[in-house]
Amino acid sequence: MRLFWIPILLCLGCMNTTPPTTEAPTRPIPKRDSVVSTIVNAEVIDSPPAPKRINDFVSNDSYTKWHVQPREKSNYLCEVSLHKDFIIHWFHGQCLYHYFTYSNPDTILQIWSYKTDCLLDMDFLEKSYGLKDYPKSRDGFAMYTLHNDTTLKVDYGYPEWVKKVNQVAGDSIFPTYYYLSQDL
Repeated sequence: MRLFWIPILLCLGCMNTTPPTTEAPTRPIPKRDSVVSTIVNAEVIDSPPAPKRINDFVSNDSYTKWHVQPREKSNYLCEVSLHKDFIIHWFHGQCLYHYFTYSNPDTILQIWSYKTDCLLDMDFLEKSYGLKDYPKSRDGFAMYTLHNDTTLKVDYGYPEWVKKVNQVAGDSIFPTYYYLSQDL
């Protein structure tokens, strides 16, 4: 009977009593400040962040607003927000124009076709001012590009008409640059 217990005691004595771990050994995670970390062959290589594109600021879920400078001297609100199928021009808290757009990752083409939600009289946007070249329904009106991470540049298809509208309104209704609002 003693021989029976010897193999059992030998087996029990050789067993590992610590439970096996299923977790991989942990390594410190590199800090991500102003660079993007990429793992290549188990090594961390830091590369500069990719430049932003105008589509990075397009959203149907939020209102990232862009404004004119200087804001204090404006009679109108003169802000825009970029959305998937339209640009909203905020002329006043109770005056919005939704201009339809075509876009790609780097540019947005604003079409002179819009719907309004406005209590103000904005009839000066409908006049030709005696110019032959002025925007008509469904014309390409303005091309938006990202000048840098905080500035939109706008090139208008009707620069003389835009100049006249800004003069009549006494404001930058259609400015050349918009700046990203920091008060989000």
